[in-house]
Amino acid sequence: MNFQDPDLVLVKIMVGEKKAFFQVIGHGHEDIALQDIDNKSIFSFTKKDVEILLEKGKLKVMTRNELPQCLVGVSLDKHKIIAKKSTTTQAFEQLERRYSYVKGVIDERIPAFTAKQLEPYIEKRSLEIMDDRPPNWRTLTRWIKLYLENGCEKKSLLPRHAFSGNYNSKINLKVGELLDSILNEYLDKQSPMNYNSAYNDFLERLECLNNNREEHGLGRLQACSYNSLRKRFKR
Repeated sequence: MNFQDPDLVLVKIMVGEKKAFFQVIGHGHEDIALQDIDNKSIFSFTKKDVEILLEKGKLKVMTRNELPQCLVGVSLDKHKIIAKKSTTTQAFEQLERRYSYVKGVIDERIPAFTAKQLEPYIEKRSLEIMDDRPPNWRTLTRWIKLYLENGCEKKSLLPRHAFSGNYNSKINLKVGELLDSILNEYLDKQSPMNYNSAYNDFLERLECLNNNREEHGLGRLQACSYNSLRKRFKR
């Protein structure tokens, strides 16, 4: 499967016919990162595991053009996917690089994580994997400790900044888009701003949106508070 296709969307059917839609935002030699289009959560899988899920029918393939209308504005456009992949793919490349050093130490059964033991190994290993910026022995020791403390989970070696960003915004992205649309409409036609009318309009439109989402197996979006609408206008 071509995980680099920017139009690729993976669909997971859950309990109660609920659905989740994912796009690939990064990949390494063995791993890929999937982002939930609706809530922006990010998950890491091996490519092999994803292919097994596809074979068993637990994941299905579709394209961006086939997304439910209520998610079209939320999905990443092609240029954003490519830009995001660039950053996230670099993180997976670093994961593979770190894993090469750590696995080599374990395979060679180096008895102690000291400068005397590790510096010759790093020099040799960097030539084998053609790494022109090898870590110092203290950095490698930190990677080894991280790997072992996390049950030898390869993904524990991902750089901490790999998935940095605010993916848990207090207001859902789609709800925020609806709020902004309504606020702009009211700003164009009313002065001063009628917050009560704008909030009631927001609740009515959100209910219509949620009905549409339920028809496509998506969960309902939670309405923000009246105060959140006022704060969004004033920011």
